[in-house]
Amino acid sequence: MKVFEISKCIESGSWLEGHIEDNDVRFRIRLLGFGKVDLNEIESEEECSFDLSEGVLWILFLEVVNLTKSNVSCDDIKRYLRLVDADECRYDIVEDAYICQNSEFAEKTRLKRFYYSEFKPKMKATGAVLFLVPDEETIYSIGIESGRIKEV
Repeated sequence: MKVFEISKCIESGSWLEGHIEDNDVRFRIRLLGFGKVDLNEIESEEECSFDLSEGVLWILFLEVVNLTKSNVSCDDIKRYLRLVDADECRYDIVEDAYICQNSEFAEKTRLKRFYYSEFKPKMKATGAVLFLVPDEETIYSIGIESGRIKEV
């Protein structure tokens, strides 16, 4: 799996183009920001469907443009995005109804935009996704499982 270092993508403002072969979805993404989530911003940690003490939540802000000729579900892209650390460990996106849709945090951070919604062809959508990772210093990259990604 080819990966791109997140901090370099943010600095350059470059777009990445992805193709997910399993469902023939094509898209572009631009990474806008990446950082640790302050858990004090989440109104009710008890509402979460997973244990926040197992790791550290990081939020990735991004823009997505659907290059497929019809609407695609956000999930058709999100399920293949992987956060990859310096040791090549891979992390899936965290999906939680409370944090990603029903909380004020979801509204404020635009997590809600990429939670069970659709991308229309050629239109840019701006939002965020979450990752739960170990509490350690490392360099993170982004990649696509079962597909290709390149800089454009």
